[in-house]
Amino acid sequence: MNIWPFALVSVLILGSCSDGRSAARPFSIGFIVESDPGLPLRGVNVLVDGESIGQTDSNGSLQAEVLAIPGASLRIQQQCPEDYRAAEDSKRIRLRKFESVGQSAPSTIQVTLKCKPLRRLAVFIVTAENGPDLPVLIGGDNAGRTNALGVAQISRWGAPGTEYALEIDTRANPRLLPRSPVHVFTLPDAHEIFVVNESFELQERHGIGRKRRRRITKIE
Repeated sequence: MNIWPFALVSVLILGSCSDGRSAARPFSIGFIVESDPGLPLRGVNVLVDGESIGQTDSNGSLQAEVLAIPGASLRIQQQCPEDYRAAEDSKRIRLRKFESVGQSAPSTIQVTLKCKPLRRLAVFIVTAENGPDLPVLIGGDNAGRTNALGVAQISRWGAPGTEYALEIDTRANPRLLPRSPVHVFTLPDAHEIFVVNESFELQERHGIGRKRRRRITKIE
């Protein structure tokens, strides 16, 4: 595991400069930055009280040593890469006070930060029984087509909260029921796979003239 060299940060606490420096102690802090739980993020700049102490490595980690007065509260921020946003503006950690002057510094403090993706991947898997070679529309635009087995896979990138209306277009096959069914999905703040299972029936020719209301299914 590659670890960045230790960074030393001097934190000024209210009080006289001489008293603050004499009372300051080194604190070891380990930072982990993730985009999602278990997914580390590289190249994130970490700041302590507004001062940069380095960037995370390929494992999303950064190890630093901070010089501060025991009991001080430190403001932690992360500057996320392009296409990511900080899950929160900042967080605060309070350094444990020493019980005596001769007490050794505490073990490493662990801080987890999050940079959430601005876009999420939506994958649509369509299974249309008795529906081979049918156009699949998303938002009214042609997005793909079912194969000879009635299966199609389509992907889209979008912001969390984006609503997708997926339609299996049967206009070229007026005998198929239901007619052009629509399934509506809302993209969460996570990559998501949406499964569409549709079963079509072949209408008898003498009933083609009858109108049937188009079915719309909404899934959130």
